[in-house]
Amino acid sequence: IYFEEFKRIEIFKNEYQDYRIDFGKNNYEILKDYIEKLILKFPNHPQLYDRLSRTNLSIGNKSLASKNYNHCLKIQRNNLNIKNETGLIVFISMPRSGTGFVSDSLINGLNMEDLRNEFSFSDSYFPYKAIFPFENHLSSAYYKSMKNGFVSGHAPANNENLIFLNHLSDKVIVNFRDPRQNLISWIHYLKYLQYTGNYSALFNYKISEDYFKKSFEYQIDWQIDNYFLTTNINWINGWLEADNKDNFYSEILFLNYEMLVDNMEEYFNKILNFYNIKKNNFKYPKNPKFMNNTHLRKGDKNEWKKILSREQILKINKSIPEPWFKKYNWDKYI
Repeated sequence: IYFEEFKRIEIFKNEYQDYRIDFGKNNYEILKDYIEKLILKFPNHPQLYDRLSRTNLSIGNKSLASKNYNHCLKIQRNNLNIKNETGLIVFISMPRSGTGFVSDSLINGLNMEDLRNEFSFSDSYFPYKAIFPFENHLSSAYYKSMKNGFVSGHAPANNENLIFLNHLSDKVIVNFRDPRQNLISWIHYLKYLQYTGNYSALFNYKISEDYFKKSFEYQIDWQIDNYFLTTNINWINGWLEADNKDNFYSEILFLNYEMLVDNMEEYFNKILNFYNIKKNNFKYPKNPKFMNNTHLRKGDKNEWKKILSREQILKINKSIPEPWFKKYNWDKYI
């Protein structure tokens, strides 16, 4: 990294400042080639990839900059794993899909630092403005290493979030739930927000003006026709598509709530394997305690079969892409 800095001193001469990368095109190519030669000699040096990323960005090549930065994160994670450290765990989950339970289990089970305030996710007017803000250290010209800690959010796979995640972690968990049961859980969750007087949430999450005055049946139909069903399916589909996008460089582990219910140990083992964490470093959680009118209401994966009418099930099933039923073992139950 000192060789790279000396090369910038050579380029800027008396005007050199350690944060500057605003050189002309010819000098840009000189520095870029020089960093790439250094990388050949020092391939596991994350700061060189950080510098290459910033150098590419200075000329306007955002895609290559993101790719270089994400590779910088891969090297950092590998170096942390060698020292038996976890690195950063990023858990992206659809609302009402076990997000809180899994988050608490990982933080407590791995004795990790909770970084959700530092990398704060906003789900204001979910999902349309639900984004992670760019982390503050990238406003600076200086390298910052990956932390050991936990970050989560209900982030959809929009362009802003994909760009952010390219610069946050080389590995991301994406968790979701059968849209039919998720719908029932969501409707009960809105009632919980009503009970607890969560003023801001009731504005952020879309409901009709007289929503709470109507019957439970009306609320189900309204969420099917106007908001949550489509939001849920689009959210899942967006992440499945993101996994195949050329400009998203982080590796994705797809998990779902049904796996958590059927085999909790296997669910967490997949996370541990994904992040190269030894099983003896993790304290497996006990089954959660459920109670009506709380954040952990029921935990059932098939409650929808008792609640939804045949017409509602048929309507929802038509909205769910056909391959998902077989892929995720979701029973059509018609």
